[in-house]
Amino acid sequence: MKPEIKTIKELATTKFLNMYDVDYLNKIGNSKKWTSVSRVSLKEYENRLLTHNTTTDAVLIAPYHIEKEKLVLVKQYRVPLNHYIYEIPAGLVDNNEDIENCVKRELLEETGLELVEIKKVFKNVYLSPGITDECASLVFCTCKGDISYEYLQEDEDLTIHMYSQDEIDDIIKNEEKLDLKTLFAMQLFKNSCRDFWE
Repeated sequence: MKPEIKTIKELATTKFLNMYDVDYLNKIGNSKKWTSVSRVSLKEYENRLLTHNTTTDAVLIAPYHIEKEKLVLVKQYRVPLNHYIYEIPAGLVDNNEDIENCVKRELLEETGLELVEIKKVFKNVYLSPGITDECASLVFCTCKGDISYEYLQEDEDLTIHMYSQDEIDDIIKNEEKLDLKTLFAMQLFKNSCRDFWE
């Protein structure tokens, strides 16, 4: 038997996240509950679960600076960790904008850099499917220009860095705090997987 969603109940709602209690039947027909979070309203969450329609919530940007020949990363304070962590630039899709416009806007806002070209896109990848339906597109691109903090929002506490392959290797060897999507991009860059950026 295939698991089946029975009902979805909203437990809490905030500006950016909503928490839901999901009643479902498991693979042997037993009634179970699961708590999940989503960026969308109850109606849209129900639609996602019942129709399997996927919508991109965010973009994850792996930018290669063509003038410096380095990978661009941010080191950002994250409240749930109470710590700074290495990340690739990222941001939420605003008002159903397309991926290219979202990448252009978020790259400028977080780093001050200008998008040159999108090279490769992995559409609609899930970030932590055990707790959320959050879906993002991972974008490998080239950029140019000078780093700027001019466009950062009040709650964005980050520093912007550009790293060579050797410097990326040092971050990994030193077991710095970083997230999985960033480790993926760093490993590709370190291992000269140029086809992602060329």
